[in-house]
Amino acid sequence: MPPYDVIVIGSGPSGLTAAIYATRANLKALIIAGQISGGQLMTTSEVENYPGFPEGVLGPELMDLWRKQAERFKAEFVDDDVTRVDFGARPFRVWVGDQEYQTKSVIIATGANAKYLDLPNEQRLKGRGVSACATCLPTGSTIMANAAPVAIESVAEGQNVLTDNGTFQPVASVGSRPYRGNLIEIVPRYFQEEPTLLTPEHPVLVATLEKGTGPNYWNWTWHEADWVPAGELTPKHILLYPIISETKDVKTIRISELLGLPRDDDGRVHFPHETATARRLIDDVPLDDGFMRLAGYFLADGTITNRGITIYFGPQDDEYVVDALGTIERLFGYHPRLRHEGRVRRVECYAGILRELFLRLFGKYSYGKSVPHWFLYLPTDKQGELVKGYWRGDGGIRKQGFVFVSNSPKLVAQLKMMLLRLGIVPRVSRRSAQALNKTKSVIDGRRVRFKHDRYELQVGGAWLDVASDVLGVYHPLLARRSRFNSHAWIRDGYAYLPIHTLKKVRYSGTVHNLAVEGRNSYVTAGATVHNCDGFFFKQLDVVVVGGGDTAMEESLYLSKLCKTVTVVHRRNEFRASKIMQERLLKAPNVKVVWDSEVVDVLGESKVEAVRVKNVKTGATMDLKAHGLFLAIGHAPATGVFKGQVDLDKDYVVLKPHDGYQTATSVDGVFAAGDVHDHRYRQAITAAGFGCMAALDVEKWLQAHE
Repeated sequence: MPPYDVIVIGSGPSGLTAAIYATRANLKALIIAGQISGGQLMTTSEVENYPGFPEGVLGPELMDLWRKQAERFKAEFVDDDVTRVDFGARPFRVWVGDQEYQTKSVIIATGANAKYLDLPNEQRLKGRGVSACATCLPTGSTIMANAAPVAIESVAEGQNVLTDNGTFQPVASVGSRPYRGNLIEIVPRYFQEEPTLLTPEHPVLVATLEKGTGPNYWNWTWHEADWVPAGELTPKHILLYPIISETKDVKTIRISELLGLPRDDDGRVHFPHETATARRLIDDVPLDDGFMRLAGYFLADGTITNRGITIYFGPQDDEYVVDALGTIERLFGYHPRLRHEGRVRRVECYAGILRELFLRLFGKYSYGKSVPHWFLYLPTDKQGELVKGYWRGDGGIRKQGFVFVSNSPKLVAQLKMMLLRLGIVPRVSRRSAQALNKTKSVIDGRRVRFKHDRYELQVGGAWLDVASDVLGVYHPLLARRSRFNSHAWIRDGYAYLPIHTLKKVRYSGTVHNLAVEGRNSYVTAGATVHNCDGFFFKQLDVVVVGGGDTAMEESLYLSKLCKTVTVVHRRNEFRASKIMQERLLKAPNVKVVWDSEVVDVLGESKVEAVRVKNVKTGATMDLKAHGLFLAIGHAPATGVFKGQVDLDKDYVVLKPHDGYQTATSVDGVFAAGDVHDHRYRQAITAAGFGCMAALDVEKWLQAHE
């Protein structure tokens, strides 16, 4: 492939402006935008000082408009990070991973990254109260809320979500922001019903395993669990998925209380207005093994009718039919009917109270069936009976193990959690209705079309013997096999799941996050993630470090949410613009600690205080705080260019010559924006430098061709 006329490295204001000018000059331009395109404005809420927007504009919205303008002029984009460059000879070479690109000229516009303070506990508490940016999941991502998968954008404050220690904790706050850039897609080896998509900086709970070699192969060393940003994950990392840790038994349910119905003197529940054929049922129903199996039968093959409930069985299910008939009569004092229709047996209950009870507990339609949240806390022997009943109705035996089938995503998630509590890691998969309908299915001459996705939970391998005990069915494979391989493990209250696939995907849209009380974490379909800090400190005390416009903006934004905001600045005056200073100093819940610097952040599992030292007296004090926000500026993102162009304190050194004001130490390589500008560092000046660099490239190419 012929080399590009110019490669622009970066996609902030300088990079996108350079792209617009270069492509309008008919230059063949490639823009390597980075995993998160848009630069620092992507984490800026409102931009008030960019010309043309009298009411202000959101930073991500402004960058989206810029990129669309560059795309209009046919600029080519690669949404990934540059990993290596070679400016030693022309054509210049630029690598993104293993992919090499060649170009006649280069514009370096990589901007700068947020600085940290290098405090003793800064990295340990990063993501746990120490923050310099936000982290989020895209719209449509489901998380485990109230024992069922819920789209993250639908989660509300106060709703309970599953957290990293296997408990359900309330959501303290929710938020969202625009995002355009790469997401990391994670699919674990076993839970493959839905990938987890995260912004690259979002922390994920993982561990690593070091296996032995040769005769010492089984000398395994498990390394301690840690929170690792999604963008830093490798196939060697093992995802930790929490197993529900609480057990709360329920021995009896009282139907009259659950449904709000009257109870007679004989301990039977009835409707307030009864018909001549109405059936009164036993009110206090023991939640015993029989009830749990009956629940499993109904969840698998039961339906709500106008008059009651019906549970369907197959021609080989005599044992299960007898169990269901006897259990209904014993528990409710009601004698059901058994009907035969071809190969199908129907256990029919014409009892309105049973209809209302099963509708309340388990739902009506197969695709929406689930169990109440408290079912997930029941003792494992009871949960095993429910699993057994469900498998008898909607399960089977395959060559390598057992299988459960459902079209209810809620029920699948709950069965998965119950199986984990039973010491079984199921392999969960999903086939979409669209894919299912591509294969023609005919039953009794009638074409069957699927309206809902189909889920399978497969159990085999290391879990086959446990599943056989739970189901009470001996799998034939157990008599033949001599060994098996483990590709997942249960340890210390977690399922340890190796990563199956790990890749980057492009995304443009809204991303969401939650702040969760106590544990600061929540769970997706296949991973445990940490909540982010940015806008989740409602009515809490926070500290902001910095004295420029960024610090002022961050502090003003937080002042609308937080109880108090303390700004720590090492001088006795701010360097921010006067209007921003005036706004800050007028905020009633903002105070300033002058002539001071933060020397440490304190706390065990989260930020509890910030230690501040006066630079004049040397005295220290601890400020109570739940969050530390760093707005101390940015460091130029030039690591990949070391040894290729001249740098001074990591900034690219401009060496103007022959009218090329943005030239660097390498002829044909130019720089624009915060990557060299350590003084102005504004979006508009970065855009101006981008314009200058593109014009310099155009003239340079004319002179050298």
